[in-house]
Amino acid sequence: MIFLWRTKIKTEYIRNFIKNSSWGIAYIFIGAILTFVTRKLFLDFLGIGLLSVGTLFTSIIGMLSVAELGVSGAVSYICYKPIAEKDKRQLSIIINSYKYINRTIGAVIFTIGLCFVPFLKYIIDIEIDEIYLYQIYILFLLTSVSTYFLAYNNVLLRADQKEYISTKVITLFFVLKSFVQIIVLILTESYLVYLSVDLVSNIALNVVIYKKVNKIYPFLKEKFEVSKREKKLVWKKLKYYIVGMAGVRVAGVVINNTGNIVVSMINTIYVGLIANFNIIVLLIVSIFNKIYASLIPMIGNVKNDKDSNKKLYEIFLNIFNTNSILTILVSVNFFIFSNNIIELWIGEKYRVSESIIVALSLKFYHELIKAPVWVFRDSLGFFNQCKNVLFIDAGLNLILSFFLGFMIGVEGVILAIAIAHLLTNFWYDAKILYRKYLNRNLSEYFIINIKYLILFIFLCCFVKYVYLNFNFNSFILNFIFINIFIFIFLCIAKFSFVKEIYFAITNRFK
Repeated sequence: MIFLWRTKIKTEYIRNFIKNSSWGIAYIFIGAILTFVTRKLFLDFLGIGLLSVGTLFTSIIGMLSVAELGVSGAVSYICYKPIAEKDKRQLSIIINSYKYINRTIGAVIFTIGLCFVPFLKYIIDIEIDEIYLYQIYILFLLTSVSTYFLAYNNVLLRADQKEYISTKVITLFFVLKSFVQIIVLILTESYLVYLSVDLVSNIALNVVIYKKVNKIYPFLKEKFEVSKREKKLVWKKLKYYIVGMAGVRVAGVVINNTGNIVVSMINTIYVGLIANFNIIVLLIVSIFNKIYASLIPMIGNVKNDKDSNKKLYEIFLNIFNTNSILTILVSVNFFIFSNNIIELWIGEKYRVSESIIVALSLKFYHELIKAPVWVFRDSLGFFNQCKNVLFIDAGLNLILSFFLGFMIGVEGVILAIAIAHLLTNFWYDAKILYRKYLNRNLSEYFIINIKYLILFIFLCCFVKYVYLNFNFNSFILNFIFINIFIFIFLCIAKFSFVKEIYFAITNRFK
């Protein structure tokens, strides 16, 4: 929170940020514990084959969600102004327009999803009954689509920095669902019943959140008289930001879901093996994302303050430096210990080769290091300026995934994401942010990124050498020793960062 202490931001923004991020992180940790338990039981009772199939179907349906085109992000962005002005009428018009859009998207995704059914057997290389395969897929599809018909008004909580309210409900439902699924696995060993619990839980969750949001914002149920001109203006705004967010959404969907489909063509079992490692990755990434998602409305509001360029630069620099140090810390730990964690958790047979660990570690580092720029892009709303390069990023990722996948193997598919991003919007997003909103030289961003990358690679190599030569034959002792070593090294390498923490804390309480 150093970047908040060192920056003059309204107390209300900080209070809402802390609530949102605290509840979000609590949900992530509770979810992680239950996910680790459920995954272990899933593999024991149903096996790696069905896990691979389920992960693949999640990616396929994730690809279909490209139809959403970033609408939720665009709606959230245009809600900031009427929220600040307490314009209930305008908010009601926006949310009701979003309701219509969301339900249309849900219908489109379901229809297109059904069209994929005959082709499923061609991208899976494990033996499984076709009817059973289709039943699994339909349950995944229904669970995904059900969200679009009820969860639309939750966007208002996000824009109003009150997402912690829905997070409480989501946490409760996730806990209940997980316990029921654990019982189902033990008593029935049925994947279809397991997925049915997920579907029912998702529908019930969306109904509860829908009613809760309407209770908090009762004006959403009021019927305002809306002129054609007002509707036209709202749709014009939505169209502008949706067009901008579409590039972000399409790129994100292609990048995040292409990999599993290509890996399945190489070897479907690897989809499930990598999914186990991705639980560890997603746990860390989710914590980072939850904190940053809570910052988006706050940064969006700072943009309208006096001396916004100076304030935004100060916020960005503090976020970036804090993020980079934490990214190096967790990425080096992942590189050293991920296989050990998998072995302790679900068994030695689920370990993967060192080359895959290297690829996953580089992808993990890349995933976290880019976050600050993306947070500012979403906060400041320069989606339209990025859309073309994002389409290039998505296309390049698709090509590289197939090319590197079939040339190198699974490692190539994993690295394709990072390579495509580095060649496209990694530098382009930063260029827009630095030149237009921060009034700074872009070379500053490249130099600091190169320094952190060198530090990360050096630490990975050096710590691996230390780990191999000073092994205590105890995971806990090794983990403690290695992290003390990393911490001391980072303190020496980034002494200025440590000084910044000290002065930020002491100045806060003077």
